[in-house]
Amino acid sequence: MKLFNFFKKNKKDIDTEKEEKPNPKIISREQIAKGNNFHKFLLEPTNENFLIVQEEVFNHPNYDPYSDDLNKMEKLLKEKKYDQVVKNINTNILLSPKAHFYLAFAFKKLGDENAENAETYIFQTIVESIKKTGDGTKENPYRVTRISDERDLIQYLKDDFSRQTLIEEENNVYDLISCDSGKQIYFDVTRPYARLEQLMSLKTGS
Repeated sequence: MKLFNFFKKNKKDIDTEKEEKPNPKIISREQIAKGNNFHKFLLEPTNENFLIVQEEVFNHPNYDPYSDDLNKMEKLLKEKKYDQVVKNINTNILLSPKAHFYLAFAFKKLGDENAENAETYIFQTIVESIKKTGDGTKENPYRVTRISDERDLIQYLKDDFSRQTLIEEENNVYDLISCDSGKQIYFDVTRPYARLEQLMSLKTGS
């Protein structure tokens, strides 16, 4: 989506701020309950804290790594229904970089600078945290919460998606992404894939 390309054009401005300490007044939005693990992660964005929140999402009964939440947000953005976009946040997109980017864009259109800054910070923090989960090799793949995170990280790394290959080995499942640059990046999708199979079984009753 062209809206996501807006980030590429403004990444330099965000990069100049990412070394600064997080401002609790900016990231303590009403949607984030103080004291929970997500709030703790935003205040202390360590790999450990990110993985704790990711595990909570994996274990949530409503977790769906292929939910259509992002499509709904994109549709609302195209319709310029920004007030409805900012109401869209749930477990399935809690750790989605693109979801928070869309929220930042919507808040910008609504003229809410504080909320825009908060969501920009959350977007930046999450995508950097995904980057810290590995190095993209098969031995140390990136860990994603939903499949769309793969493209988010690739775009963040200034590359473009070319081809996807699903690899199943023993108890692990990987997405091998070939990029336009020729680079190959591995993502660990073991948990999302297992959840997808579970949801499909529930639908078919098998």
